[in-house]
Amino acid sequence: MALTFLFFSALAVISQGGPNVRQRTVELCPHITVLSPNSISFSRSERQFLCGDENSEAWRRKPLSQLAFHARSILQTKGFHLPTFEQTNGHITIRTGSPSRATSLQIKNLPENVSIPNYRRPIGRTLTPQLLDQTSLWLRTQLAHRGFPCIKIIEFADPVSGRIELKVESLSAYPIRIREVIEPQVQNIAPHVFERYRAFHLDAIYDERKFEITNRRIDADGVSEASQFRALCEHLSADGVPVEHTVLTGAPRILRVGFGVSTDDYLLGRMNWQIARLGAQASTLWFDVRGSFREQSFRSYAVWYVSDTYPRLHLNPTLSVVRETESPYTAVNSSAQVLIASSKDFQTLNWSWKLGPKFTDSRIFEGTGPKQTHFPSLFGALDFTSHNYEYFRFQPRDGWAMGVQAQGLHRDLYSPISAVKTSVSLDFLSALGGQDPKLLIFGFRTRAESSFMSGQQDLNKIPFEFRRYLGGSHDLRGFPRKSLPSNDLGAISSAFASVELRSEKFFVDSMHPFLLFDAGILGREKYRYVMPVFSSAGGGIRWQTFIGVLRATVARGFVWGPQSQTPESVQFHASLGEEF
Repeated sequence: MALTFLFFSALAVISQGGPNVRQRTVELCPHITVLSPNSISFSRSERQFLCGDENSEAWRRKPLSQLAFHARSILQTKGFHLPTFEQTNGHITIRTGSPSRATSLQIKNLPENVSIPNYRRPIGRTLTPQLLDQTSLWLRTQLAHRGFPCIKIIEFADPVSGRIELKVESLSAYPIRIREVIEPQVQNIAPHVFERYRAFHLDAIYDERKFEITNRRIDADGVSEASQFRALCEHLSADGVPVEHTVLTGAPRILRVGFGVSTDDYLLGRMNWQIARLGAQASTLWFDVRGSFREQSFRSYAVWYVSDTYPRLHLNPTLSVVRETESPYTAVNSSAQVLIASSKDFQTLNWSWKLGPKFTDSRIFEGTGPKQTHFPSLFGALDFTSHNYEYFRFQPRDGWAMGVQAQGLHRDLYSPISAVKTSVSLDFLSALGGQDPKLLIFGFRTRAESSFMSGQQDLNKIPFEFRRYLGGSHDLRGFPRKSLPSNDLGAISSAFASVELRSEKFFVDSMHPFLLFDAGILGREKYRYVMPVFSSAGGGIRWQTFIGVLRATVARGFVWGPQSQTPESVQFHASLGEEF
């Protein structure tokens, strides 16, 4: 990687601005003054490096030529590329001139038939070596996503015109395939363990996103503290490139503690203890405690891999106790289940399933319904997730995810009712426009839930987990949490859809404003809905902070149809950590 800045000394005087430009003065030390039309600061180490050391005769004073060399290097990191130096009676005046700003980005020698987004992020920013490195990294990432991991990028910038030029030198004119994966040898772990996390296939086009997804899966299971894939470009051949997989194994026991805030739950706290790499199959056990004003829970669950032949097949035993305090009810729900589960990755998506028996004990302390119920049931779930959705999970902008769940119980098997509870959900995200950052991101989310029951059922006798409610930050953001329907009996069926239109191109990169519209409907029978329709319209902001994602929305609730006891109002929701 080469970094080149052109300095046009003949234009240096022009860059200083006219005589009426106000100059800010920084006294670096008694014998050095810095004049700049922009606010500028120097760190303690920079000051000492330029001013010298009064305690050292050799470093007390620097020759002007040496000072100019070091000052140019320091000022260049701040975007000032055309400084001038004046020395009068031993006093040195440094005039920085105006900072250079990036005005255009040109990319040369792209591989044939490769299309990348129009990268707008550097435009208008102060031209610094760091900005060039960030832009070069962006280009390298874009090409690595498209099958070109073995490249060299030559950087060039003109501080006068603000033009940035990146020249690509690739070892291959065509997308490279994955020839083989050299897996790490980890003590006490079977060699095939890491294969179960792969989001890619051998002989597929190299796509760095698939490797990042694989890394996240490995780290989430606690098998490694850090995972990394690297293309061995020195062994590139016509058959493709070998990929080396390295991992850093940390402590097998991990304790995590976190806190959050929400207008629905107020203060939230969580403590998670994970025991990883159990046995040769690297199984995992979790203990999770969460608490907030509305919900307190304890969960213990495991991912226990059971087969060498089918490395993704595992058992998922779970024990949980959840206490909920909602406006319609206050209840404690305890459950134990043992599910068998597995997953598979295709070219662009992952699908997973789980199935097994579940035992539930529910107790209502406040609200309508049976005070205590307990029943066994059969639970099953099927999920489809596109790789793009998984890759952009922490910065949602593209992809889709769909899930189907069902839980069945029968009166003849020690249950109070015969019923099947179902849920279908879909999340869809699409970036609009061919530039980066994206001007607009369209998001759509919907979920429909219902319970199929034999014969006529009295809602007063139905356990609360079979009832449906809407309202709050998770569905209808113009209404209070679980305030729909207006009575505390709930509904048998519910459905809602939400639409968001978000922009990444804002004054602050990490702050994204969005518009929202939600609509929902309820019913007293299986997948049969009745008026009114409840809707929300408003806006909000998504802010990626160093401690998590802050989302805040303001929405007005509307009721369409027959008269309802639900009042229309404006609701404000804010949370730290909630995603679309």
